[in-house]
Amino acid sequence: MKLNWVVSIYWTMSAIYSQLQIIQRRHKVGKSTLTDLQEARASYALSEAQLITAQDNYVDSLEGLTQLTGEPHFEVARLSESFVPDKLEQEELNYWINLAESSNPHLLAARQSINAFRHKIELIQTQNRTEWCRTLPETGLGSKVSHRRIRRTLR
Repeated sequence: MKLNWVVSIYWTMSAIYSQLQIIQRRHKVGKSTLTDLQEARASYALSEAQLITAQDNYVDSLEGLTQLTGEPHFEVARLSESFVPDKLEQEELNYWINLAESSNPHLLAARQSINAFRHKIELIQTQNRTEWCRTLPETGLGSKVSHRRIRRTLR
């Protein structure tokens, strides 16, 4: 059974094709303009493209399911209304979460970006942790002011 949206797009395309045929007949007898005919052709071409995209998405989904399960899938059946999935134990849930996180290229790229920024932050913190040759004024009981070089570690 194909997904409903593929079937829906197919029937929409069929309806647009019927409209195109009507407009072509009307144009032949002069009851429709060339603009109407061109718009109908464009609508039909767009619906064809949408159908092809939907079919490709369906095939991609089946291939993804095959990769996930390790078994070839050529069709997907609907789940019954009474279907209730088994509850996962925490270990199983963690396994599936880790598998999803390690297999998702978007998450992997985001994780690499975060690691790069963390490295930059650590580098900046390391450079700033020790302030070199900073001078602070020092006063005593007399009227003399001197400067002392200190090395301070920030945390």
